[in-house]
Amino acid sequence: VCGLVIVGFSTPKQVTVLIDDSIQTTSTVYETTAFKVETFLDNHEIDYTYGQDLMDVDYEDPITDGLVIHITKEFNIDVTADGKTVQFATLPTTVRAALSEMGITVGQNDIVEPELDSQLAEDDHIVVKRVITKTETEKEKIDYDVVYKADNSISIGEMKVTQKGRSGVQKKTYEVTYVDGKKTEKNLVESKMIKKKRDKVISYGTKIQFGKPAGLQYERKITGVKAVSYYFSGNPVGSYGLPCEYG
Repeated sequence: VCGLVIVGFSTPKQVTVLIDDSIQTTSTVYETTAFKVETFLDNHEIDYTYGQDLMDVDYEDPITDGLVIHITKEFNIDVTADGKTVQFATLPTTVRAALSEMGITVGQNDIVEPELDSQLAEDDHIVVKRVITKTETEKEKIDYDVVYKADNSISIGEMKVTQKGRSGVQKKTYEVTYVDGKKTEKNLVESKMIKKKRDKVISYGTKIQFGKPAGLQYERKITGVKAVSYYFSGNPVGSYGLPCEYG
């Protein structure tokens, strides 16, 4: 008696796998006899991690000839915000979406690098810089000047302070910008004098004293003219280099 044994076999099917790792997409063609996606992945050791990576077919889906499977790999990025740097695992997305998923709020004036609408790739580093603008005031001392004025009530050669000096105070208002707590910009928005300065006034004499010095000898008396004499301590000399004397 002869027995006939029939061995069944499956015709190999062609499957293309596209893997996107955020930097590049690789395409590989496989010949497989697997009936389901799960078996195909295991038999060919496809780089796919369940629960992390994204795949556009299900484990239980059948393998058909010409099937194309797209796999998107999860990758890590670094995120620095509010003085801390953490590592975050994500699928390809934008900076804005990643920050939203992490619960990081971005203020209107905050600086984000890369820009919010930039696409992320593996090993990217997002930096969020907090920007705060404050109004600050400062008081600045304004020194007084010294002014000399002629005074006909004071004799020539004499001086005296006729008005004491007083410093003024100016209030300045600035708009100051801080980035992550560091001052980066300071702009003057208002300047106001809250105490005016008062100059110091020193009066010097211009009054001419008439009279005959004691012990003065003269040969001839001339009337109808005015003569001025100056006295300085020390040994002053005139324009000709001669010593100054009464006369």
